[in-house]
Amino acid sequence: MPSRSNDPKFTAKQAMRLFFRTPRSNHVEGWTSTLCLCRRELQLCLIGKIVLEKRMLTHEHHRLFASTMVALSGIDLLSRMVPGGQGKGAGAKFVAFVEEYSKETPIALTKEQAEAVWSFRNALSHTFGLYHVTRDGKAQRLWLYDQNDKAPVVRERDGGWEICVDSVVELFLLLVRAVESRVALDADVQLYFLDAFHRYGKIYWRGPHIA
Repeated sequence: MPSRSNDPKFTAKQAMRLFFRTPRSNHVEGWTSTLCLCRRELQLCLIGKIVLEKRMLTHEHHRLFASTMVALSGIDLLSRMVPGGQGKGAGAKFVAFVEEYSKETPIALTKEQAEAVWSFRNALSHTFGLYHVTRDGKAQRLWLYDQNDKAPVVRERDGGWEICVDSVVELFLLLVRAVESRVALDADVQLYFLDAFHRYGKIYWRGPHIA
């Protein structure tokens, strides 16, 4: 991979065009979008092929743990691309982002629900497990389920939380659109996004491999 000193400097429009490219875009050697790769990986994990995103949830689902991990990693990536929750740690930024930007979608989450989503992100990413250690040191059970009917992203269950795979995938896709819209319309957010893009938003694609 080229050194950072040789990284190209994208304009805001170039960065937006690359970052928000669709999963069905053709990949050739050069710089590509981490978000696009995340969206592609999510489809390959969940349904095993690349389709129009609006059709993702109509297919049979496969790797639920991996799919949820990818969706939550995508939400984490989006949270780093826009201002909010600065100086309070990654968790606080993630929670603030989900609470604020989910209000711009049909799936609005409260701060408590956003914190539960962060708990799932940590549990799956760090231990590939379904428990969360609370601030007072207690292990809190988490549940993961798949349901084609409408269901909340997270809801309380037996002193813990459960998360719906379909709904968290849908939330991620809606947040992509919400962030894209905000970046396009708000000049200050666009400046923040451009700086974040050079740190988190691109990766060098070499042939069929990432290198």
